Amino acid sequence: MIPQPNDSEVEQFYLWTVEEVQSRLAAGEFKPNCALVMLDFFLRHGILTPENEKDYQEIEKRVHRELDFPGPWSA
Repeated sequence: MIPQPNDSEVEQFYLWTVEEVQSRLAAGEFKPNCALVMLDFFLRHGILTPENEKDYQEIEKRVHRELDFPGPWSA
């Protein structure tokens, strides 16, 4: 299967390695909302670790931060 864009939101698709995505992410080639999803994926799947990223603690803190507003989980 070769994905084809059928709307105006997607121009084209790429099949990149994790390293290619990391390089393009570091170069700022993703929109902020898309970059956040990629960072979360890298954190949750052990691709981004304290051993291979000097700013790991700061990235994890910002991506998985506690939001101080009421929700269904608050009492």
